[in-house]
Amino acid sequence: MSFAALQSRVNATALSRLGEDVLLDGVTVRADFAEPYAQGYMDGVSAEARAPQITLESANVPAAVSGKAVVARSTNYTVANHKPDGFGLSTLILELA
Repeated sequence: MSFAALQSRVNATALSRLGEDVLLDGVTVRADFAEPYAQGYMDGVSAEARAPQITLESANVPAAVSGKAVVARSTNYTVANHKPDGFGLSTLILELA
């Protein structure tokens, strides 16, 4: 088995066990959803904020995904950015719709 095939199997297994169903452009896909958090200023050190995001198999990402609708945990989002990792997974950065 090639490394790429093994990586694909590992990705699919991890998402099936640890992920959750989300709607991406009206299609149910299995993804890992990460909610945003914010860290305030502390003694003048700049804050860090993170947008909500989903990580899913790149094969499940439609073409021209920016602007597509996502529903995760009953909240409506829009895809703001697509970041493929080059190993079969993609992270979609989301914005509230």
